[in-house]
Order: sequence, then structure tokens, then C-alpha cells
Amino acid sequence: MLPADWEVAKEQLTLYSHLDENKIKLPASVALRVQVADSTVNISHSNVRFAFSRRDGLLHQYIVGGRNFIKEGYNLKPNFWRPPTDNDFGADLQKTLINWKRATHNFVLLGLNIDSSEPKSIKLNMHYSLPDVYAYLDINYQLNGEGEIKVSESLHADSSQKEPMMFKFGMQMMLPKEYSRMEWYGRGPSENYWDRKDAAFVGIYNQTVDEQFHAYVRPQETANKTDVRWVKLTNADGRGLEIIGDTVLNISARHFLDEDLDEGLEKHNHHSGELKQRDFTTFNIDLEQTGLGGINSWGTLPLKQYRMEYKDYSYSFIIKPVE
Repeated sequence: MLPADWEVAKEQLTLYSHLDENKIKLPASVALRVQVADSTVNISHSNVRFAFSRRDGLLHQYIVGGRNFIKEGYNLKPNFWRPPTDNDFGADLQKTLINWKRATHNFVLLGLNIDSSEPKSIKLNMHYSLPDVYAYLDINYQLNGEGEIKVSESLHADSSQKEPMMFKFGMQMMLPKEYSRMEWYGRGPSENYWDRKDAAFVGIYNQTVDEQFHAYVRPQETANKTDVRWVKLTNADGRGLEIIGDTVLNISARHFLDEDLDEGLEKHNHHSGELKQRDFTTFNIDLEQTGLGGINSWGTLPLKQYRMEYKDYSYSFIIKPVE
């Protein structure tokens, strides 16, 4: 029935994990200069420039060696939403979780604090209100003269409120489209999720961003990778960014906005083949994402252990330029 040496089954076993005992640290480097302008906070030296908006507290420019790693007009921002899947629509999650979509776009900057007491390692804290979900959000940045950034994001939920679960907890940035090669150490090579990853083994994988997108008949969430230790997005010359988490991460990259894959409150049955790629790479750096479910596709939620319930969350990661 089967040829000799046919692989019937395989498994991976965790022998040990060093992640809990190896919290990421950002080394000090050359001294940085801080300039507070009317609309921006600029932190720089001869080869590096970071520009934060004083209006929303977000990182809008990230320039190293003359290259801006953030697509013009975009930023590094918090994100709690995914384009709903068919299972999500079956459970009406595109409606019951809608406040998390609003929170992704409606966050109010309450405070911006700069700590420049150590010029070789500048720290910033952005404190936000998320009124749609009765929560507060802190995003802390630590910057050095090598162009490295440590980002720490913390959600503070109001335990007295009964808010629904969220789709994901993470950050999102848009890079110029030239950064379209992806290498990662985590599960792969196909997309995988919290409750859909046993057949995706941990390894080092190399693919293009084009290969991340799965063309489901109807556009929806796609391309996620779980248990990622590090990931690199680079251009044809091997230049780009590397991300390392203080825990395993969920990562995805695609040449589409979330809005391109999100049909809104009702299905309109668009087709993936009708999509046109954007001139940038959308890069998601998440702590976790709610599972896909699939016990049935007409109302059943993902199992409880695979849901991102309403509570406090916190994680950190380092972004490093790659030559």
C-alpha cells in the first residue's frame, strides 16, 4: 500500500526552555540627543533617528543608516484585532468583539514621559486610555545608538467590567515593500495558530512574504506563525530588521492591510483573487492570538484555553537593524 521509508508519524519533544531565564536586555551604546519639537520628540545621533508623535505617542520614523524602516504615513502601533475568519463570523465575533477593533484605532494619549538621565539608553513611556474597553495601556520604549529598540506593551484591564475576549494582543508596523524576505525560528512552514499548531514543527524557515498569504476563497485572517523565538524581515541585500521576544511570539507578515481582509460586520463574499497587493509589508508582532475554533462554524467559540480573555497582558521584544 505504501512505499518503503514512508513517514507515518512524527513528533517534537521539548527538552528544555531557556526563555524564562533569559529576559531580553538592550545594551547601552553611544550617546543620543533628545529634541522636543512642537509635534514630535526626536531622538538621534549621526546614524540613527527615532521620531515619536506628541499627538499619539507612536513611533513614526525609524531611520538607521539613511533607511526609514517605517513606511511613510504609518507607525508602530498597538493592535487587538484580526480580520475575522469564517469561524469568527459563524460565532458573530465580528460584532461581539467590535469594541476591540475600535480600541485598536481609538486610544487616547494621557501622558508622555522621557527619561534621558542615561544618554546612551533613552527611555520613553506612553500612557493611554482605551475607553471602548475600559482599560489602560502602557507602551515603554528603550532606545540606543545602534538603532535598537526595546518595546514593552502592558494592558491594564478593569476587573469590575465584563468585557468580551480580544482577538489578539500585540503591535503592528508597516515596512517598505522591499523588506519581503522572512526568516524565523518558530513553528512552520505553513500558517499555524494557538489551537492549530501540533503539525507545525519548530525549526528555522526561510520564505518570502508572498508565500505567507493563504488565498482562502474569502479574504480573512492568514499567515500567523506561533512559538517564534526570533524573526528577520530583510530585502534582497540582506538588510532589514530582526525581532527577538522575551517569550515566544506570534508573527505574521503580508502585503495587505487588515482592512483588505476584513469584510466588516456582514459577509460580502469578496474573493482573495480580487485583492491587489499594497506597496508595503504589514508586520504583526503579537504576544498571542485567540484560537481559530472549528468545532463547528456556526456558533461554537474556540475552546476556553485558547481564548484571550479580558485581563491584564504584558510582553516585550527587541527590534534590531540587520546588515
